Formats: sequence, structure tokens, C-alpha cells
Amino acid sequence: MSEKVTIGSYSQINCYTSCPKHWFLKYKEKWDSPVLKASLFYGNAVEAGIIALLENNPAYLTVAHENWISQTKYNHVTLIQDNDNIAYAHADFDEHVLTPTDKDLLKSYINSLELNFLGEDPVQVYKEVSKIKKNPYKNTTDNMMKYFNKCSWLSLYRKLDILVETFKQQVLPRIKKVHAVQKESSLESADGKFKVKGFIDFIFDFEGYDKPIIFDLKTSAGEYSLDKIELSEQLAIYLGMEGFNYNTNLAGYIVLNKNIAKEVVSYCKKCGTKKEGRHKTCNMLQEGKRCNGEWEDKIELKPEAQVLVASKTDFQIDSMLEDYSHVLKAMKEGIVYKNINNCTNWFGGPCPYLNKCFKDSTEGLVKK
Repeated sequence: MSEKVTIGSYSQINCYTSCPKHWFLKYKEKWDSPVLKASLFYGNAVEAGIIALLENNPAYLTVAHENWISQTKYNHVTLIQDNDNIAYAHADFDEHVLTPTDKDLLKSYINSLELNFLGEDPVQVYKEVSKIKKNPYKNTTDNMMKYFNKCSWLSLYRKLDILVETFKQQVLPRIKKVHAVQKESSLESADGKFKVKGFIDFIFDFEGYDKPIIFDLKTSAGEYSLDKIELSEQLAIYLGMEGFNYNTNLAGYIVLNKNIAKEVVSYCKKCGTKKEGRHKTCNMLQEGKRCNGEWEDKIELKPEAQVLVASKTDFQIDSMLEDYSHVLKAMKEGIVYKNINNCTNWFGGPCPYLNKCFKDSTEGLVKK
């Protein structure tokens, strides 16, 4: 009887298919970049809050907040707040989610970091720092980066409540039954030699569908389209893991967009009436007289949760399993090569192993 071999997780397979050399350096040679992407931690924080909500924990927002301050994995605590090794994207910041207290706090950061020469308004200072950071010919100082990170962290902190509450208001009422949350599962190859592991976010009975749906939660910077499901190997592998157990061929994404949609709405400065027509001044009647107050534009947040569901055929699942058996075999045999198409575009930035691959330099890398 042949020995069964477990080779990593879905994330390892995804890494290998993106670039085998990257996978080898990260998972085999144990080199890693000390710079961590905020998006991974943020998705975990949102997910923690939603899981607490599904468990009827009244402190679900507190759970989300705590997971955005620090996270623990494999007994290792990573501090997120004020961690200079966490990298944020320019799109993480949104001035419209900040409170007046937040802006006062950012003003104090401007003073303590001695960035007053860029201005006094915290939003304007952020924009100036962001502009410098985007310019390859300008130097972004350590204090500028600290301010950029503080603004980004605080903005995402405020978005946490918005995203989790959006799930509560728009998704939760449509859930008819929770079958599983963060379910660990695995899938074995037909010959019994390989196994892939993974965690399925949710399995729900959902309004409008007659079968359970295997869902993956995404915290995204943009909207998803249905072809994301059609082309998703991850959802196919999850269906391969648990579709038979739940008698379903349905899978989907629940997408919470960090770039929160907005609408400009006008209100009367005098009486607070919302503008509905094209009147130049407020047309509300008060004791038989028209208000005639001036209109004032305000930006209102309009967050939306996307729920995308599609079926996967047996052919799609079997085809994916066949592909993965080849990938797992290549991983086991240590077949490694560079995918140079991803060298300068590794999830939006340069690959952390660029210098290691082309100059044999480990500068900027650490051993795990």
C-alpha cells in the first residue's frame, strides 16, 4: 500500500501555481519578507466579527476591533496597530468614515511626527504624504510613513463597523440555517497519494436556493462578477471537499467592499429637510410659509454586500481535481521555476523574492 502524503494547503497550491520559485523560497527554504500586507489581517478581523455575530455574541464589533489591534496564529501574536512592518494600500484611507475625534487624533500625530510643514488639516496632510509616496523621485521619510500607516489603520478601523453591520443588515436576514463556520476539510487525490487541506468560511441554507451553499467571504477593494465563481478553483476545491456531504453543487462569494459607495445628498441648512426635487431653495412649508433655506450638500455612505452564487458541474470539479493532482505531484517532486510574469506584479507590487531570484541577495528577507 502506497504512503499517503499531505502537501500543504490551498494557499500553498495557489502560491505554487502563481510562481513555483516563490513557493519554494517561502515554504521550503523558509525565507519571508518582514513586510506584511494589511489586507490579510483586515480580512481576518472582518471575518472574526462576522463569526461572533453568527454565534449571537452581542460584542461582535468588539471582537472585530480586537482582531484589528492584534492577531494570534500558531501561538504567535502580531501587533497590527502601530506596526511599521505592515503595508497599506492608498485605497485603504477614506476621509468620509472618520469622526471628529479621529481628526483630532490625527492632528496630534501631525505635531508629534513634526509634519506641520505639510499643513494642519489631517486629511490634506495625508493626501500630501500619499502624493510623495507615489512619486518614485521623492523621498518618503519614516515619519511620513508612520503617519500614512496611522491614517490607513484608523480609517480601516472605522470601516470595520460599517462592513460587519452591512453583513448583519443585508446578508444575515437571508440566512435560513448555518451548517458550518470555518470548517476544516481536506480532499484526497484518486490514487490516495496527495491531500489538500483548507478552511471553508461558511455553509449556509440561503434564501432563494433549495440546496446549501458553500460560501467564501471576501473583503475586497472592488466588486466581483459571476465569472469569478466560474473560474474559481478555490470554490471548486471546496465543493470537492464538502459538496457530497451537503448534497450541493452550489458555491459563492459574499463580498464586502472596502471602497464604500457614496451619494451626495442635499439638506436644508435651516430646517433639515432632505432635497427631493430641483428647487433652488427649500420648498418645505412651515405654518403655511415656504422655508426658503439654503441647501447644503452632505456625503452619505451607501455600503453594499454582494452575494454571488453559481453551480459547479461535476465536469468542472473533476477537471480541477485532475489539474491539482498534477500540481501536487510537481510540488512533491520539487519542480521549481520562475514565473517572470509575476516578478514585478505580485498582488499589486514587486515580488519580495525579486533580489533573491536575480541577484542571489537575501537583503530585505528573514528566516522563519
